[in-house]
Amino acid sequence: MPVASACAMLSPAHARRARSALSASLAVAALAACGPSPDRRAAAWTLDTAAVLGPAAARTDSARVNLYVDATVSMSGYVADPNTRYAEFLEGLESAAQTTWRHADVHFYRFGADAHEVGRPAFLAAKAPPFYTEKITDIDRAVDCGPPNEVRVIVTDLFQSEGDVNAIVARIKDRCFQRGRAVAVLGATSQFRGKVFDAKVPTYVYTSTANPASYRPFYALLLGDVGALEPFLASLSARAGGARLPYVTVAPTVVRHYAVAMRKAPGTREFNPQTPIGPYEFSFVLLKNQRGGTVLADVVATAAPGAPPLRADELELVAYRRNVAGGAKARTDSSETPDVTLQHVTQGGDSLHLTLAVNPPGTPGTYAYKLVLRTPAAGGFSEPAWVTQYSSTNPTPAVDANKTLNLAEFVRDMRLAASSVTQPRVAVWYLTVRKL
Repeated sequence: MPVASACAMLSPAHARRARSALSASLAVAALAACGPSPDRRAAAWTLDTAAVLGPAAARTDSARVNLYVDATVSMSGYVADPNTRYAEFLEGLESAAQTTWRHADVHFYRFGADAHEVGRPAFLAAKAPPFYTEKITDIDRAVDCGPPNEVRVIVTDLFQSEGDVNAIVARIKDRCFQRGRAVAVLGATSQFRGKVFDAKVPTYVYTSTANPASYRPFYALLLGDVGALEPFLASLSARAGGARLPYVTVAPTVVRHYAVAMRKAPGTREFNPQTPIGPYEFSFVLLKNQRGGTVLADVVATAAPGAPPLRADELELVAYRRNVAGGAKARTDSSETPDVTLQHVTQGGDSLHLTLAVNPPGTPGTYAYKLVLRTPAAGGFSEPAWVTQYSSTNPTPAVDANKTLNLAEFVRDMRLAASSVTQPRVAVWYLTVRKL
């Protein structure tokens, strides 16, 4: 929102009526941006919220949508009976693409040991058992990420051994994550009557009952630019008789909006907070003869659609420092510093409460910091509850008979692969400390 708009909407009365200390402090921070500042952004940092939210996606009216259907015999159980949820899902795929884009160029593919394009009549035949004749499935042949206006959808049961998981994730990392693309896994369940192949036990017969809890999961694996995937997922997930289908998205960014407030820790006297310079710019004075102290930061981070849950205890804080007392040259130099460190973090919903130790160098002066809160290269996320619910490490006829082999491992390893390329940021903000 432009500053002028924020000024029109906010007033001290709004801040006084804030329902919590956090919302009040955020309102005060926004109000501060409306007034003049004698030392605006002393370090001349360039505000960089795009590093958290990603570049603004330009909505387009056209896209190429490639629909791949797993044609192995293991999938035939989803259409052994007429009018299954799986068959209804296939019917909705093309119309979901047409709903998302005014000009959707839809192409249809069948894959097993190989992948090849088929006509629309052949795709519609996937609602009947004769379509499913392939003995081997090589999902690698369907995995790829093309230009930003291309979306690929792979419909499959995602039944994978540990070796399969490693191979597919490696290809996704190379073909998608290294190109800045995203991958989403949308889950659904359907009636099933057929054989379950490729488990750790011999092939077994499974038949669902009238109870939806007995239905067997299947999945749509979506690959492409996150700006194209999000509206398509919104349309696709809603096409289930009013019940939204769950999905998880693995993308370079995991936050859609964020806000920050800073204050000194209760009972401390080392720091005096100054009027915030702006919504993401805060200033403190470190009193004379004080070496440093503790400040608090509250971050409200609204997750991007489909982002997996954050593990607050694994978040990292990286600080960069500029000494702005030395003139123009000092303002252009910055380096990573241990001056600001994350001591503790707690989480409540979208809110993260951080305890920071701030210890500027010994020389009096003005020090400016860019603070980056990010997820680690390994870890930082939990699997969504629905993924855990649908997954099993060893489905057998007696236990987890209708669950998916290694689904949770697949989602977890994809997130690890994506984070090894780009560590998603949760918030970026700026702190100026004037040491007397």
